[in-house]
Amino acid sequence: MNWNIFGSNKEDGPKFDPLRDLTIANLQKGWLLDFHEKTWEVIACHQYDWGSGSRTNEWELRSGNETIFLEYEATEGESYIVSKWIPLSDIQMNIKSYLMINDTPPEKLPVSGETYNLDEEGGGLFLENGIGPEQEFLFWDYISADEERFITVEQWGDSEFEAYQGFYAKEYEFTNILPRETT
Repeated sequence: MNWNIFGSNKEDGPKFDPLRDLTIANLQKGWLLDFHEKTWEVIACHQYDWGSGSRTNEWELRSGNETIFLEYEATEGESYIVSKWIPLSDIQMNIKSYLMINDTPPEKLPVSGETYNLDEEGGGLFLENGIGPEQEFLFWDYISADEERFITVEQWGDSEFEAYQGFYAKEYEFTNILPRETT
């Protein structure tokens, strides 16, 4: 949803309500928010299509030279997921070779001295900035024993792999959501 929050009094679109509309679900590129004692700028708004009409929004956030990803899911209650890219070398096995050779992923994944257990696997379509072209990918989600942290391994194309480490956040951890006019 795009609002004209800084412009004219046009009556042709929904009226922006700063008390109701400044939410995580409505974040847009250029907006700012505070999280874990830092101010983050939304630099991109991506979307994942999981099939059967199921979609997830993901915002790429930057604070200084640090980048994180915030994922919001409204299914089964609201869920806020924060992750960051990690090098594949943080995984204490050659996960890329393992996945390319074997038909099934490993049940356990050792990362930085902690073991994560396979929780979910599947595929989807990624839409950079919420628009096409769609990019197909596969994913494997591993969860910590306390179910508060996770590792996601993604495969893009035949041999490109990425890994992300993250945790589940609460809505109240995100404060001072502010729109900002972008050009």
